[in-house]
Amino acid sequence: MEDPLLPRKTVKKAWKNPHQGTIKINFDASVHGKNAYYGLVARDANGFIHGGRMGCVNKEMHIEWAELQAMEESIKVARSKNWIYVELESGYAFLVNRFNRRHDDLT
Repeated sequence: MEDPLLPRKTVKKAWKNPHQGTIKINFDASVHGKNAYYGLVARDANGFIHGGRMGCVNKEMHIEWAELQAMEESIKVARSKNWIYVELESGYAFLVNRFNRRHDDLT
């Protein structure tokens, strides 16, 4: 097999800590058959883990709804812990972009 004409660009992604005094919640979801699974982890600026959660929803749904479920659970955790400054992070670009532009009319 020959080497590609254009070299592949290597992109390194790493967790970026939030500002001091902020809790960052990273969440993710997946769908398998008629089940949706989600997980989340909450860390501070030093990387200390303050909590996490995982769960399963026994319902057939698209990945968009599963990611939204994970986001909702993240917000519930933040509220139950009375965290004031919270940053949410997800690898699902559509949800992040939609949430960041929630005040824009996208119709």
